[in-house]
Amino acid sequence: MKTESLRIVFILFVLILCCVAPKAIFCQTEKLDIIEFTPPKDWTKTPKDGLMVYNNYDKTTGGFCLLTVYPSSASAGSPDKDFVNAWNEKVAKPFKTEANPKTETQSDGGWTSVSAATQIESDGNKSAIMMTVVSGYGRTANILAILNNQEYFPQIEAFMAGIKMDKAQAIADAKRPSTTSTSPTAPVANSYSPAALVGKWGTGTAGDTVSGNYIQYGSNASQKYYQFNADGTYSFIYSGYSGLAGTMGSFHVAMEESGVYTLIGDSMTITPKKSQTRSNSEGLKYNPLETVVYRWTIHYFEGIGEYALIMHPAHQTKRDGGFDYVLAFPDSYSYSKMK
Repeated sequence: MKTESLRIVFILFVLILCCVAPKAIFCQTEKLDIIEFTPPKDWTKTPKDGLMVYNNYDKTTGGFCLLTVYPSSASAGSPDKDFVNAWNEKVAKPFKTEANPKTETQSDGGWTSVSAATQIESDGNKSAIMMTVVSGYGRTANILAILNNQEYFPQIEAFMAGIKMDKAQAIADAKRPSTTSTSPTAPVANSYSPAALVGKWGTGTAGDTVSGNYIQYGSNASQKYYQFNADGTYSFIYSGYSGLAGTMGSFHVAMEESGVYTLIGDSMTITPKKSQTRSNSEGLKYNPLETVVYRWTIHYFEGIGEYALIMHPAHQTKRDGGFDYVLAFPDSYSYSKMK
């Protein structure tokens, strides 16, 4: 190994066999805090609350990988302590898995990396979680990967092999007085508070930049979101688009629904009053009104540093579509908090 560069040897899982995979292709180098790295090419990049999230989903195989790079923080005094703290916070507690996994330790140039891996299973679906904690010069930083297919091993291994740590910045950061966050929005495990539900929750790639038939995003994009109001009313919008970005006439389909919702503990009943769909092919049509009872919670996902509204009905709904793939909440829909 070269100085200031760490190559991590991952622990492989019983459920995933070794195989020969094609060589990964990567893009330009990036830096977050004291960590310099080269993310896999064409993965979706999402900066979130000071950390960096990269993800990839293979529609053909159903394989996915979520790679999160966390900014550094003050070391607890030893690599082992740093690892235990990070593992418990980002893996053991949120995923309810083992607290003391078998670890792999490597040292180079004043930096020590401690790595571990475990598997989780939800509704018969198995996934792997890998975490590497790098400590040195008074600082510690974490890299977390969640995946369900061995096809991502070469990309993750190449990513880890290319990591470089900024010694000078780590030393400078370690000398600065430590500060304690007093953010009023400190994460909570879950919440059934009606006040916490009020706002906009959505998913998709279209964003909020659609005006009429003018599209400012990619050739195949979609978005769905709920707007829950404090007066007990809601609106739901689904938008699907196809065509070249920035061109006229590529609008495809849009569904708009409005009605009321009621909450009793973790039970949410959504009762639509009006629902319609407009498309290029069929024009305007009115949809059957679908009243649905969901179990709901607002969950904070440590791995990606994001709140999500989890909605679990007795079966898939026409309004929400197919279930989202959320390991901790099978047969559910997941909507991220939106501004």
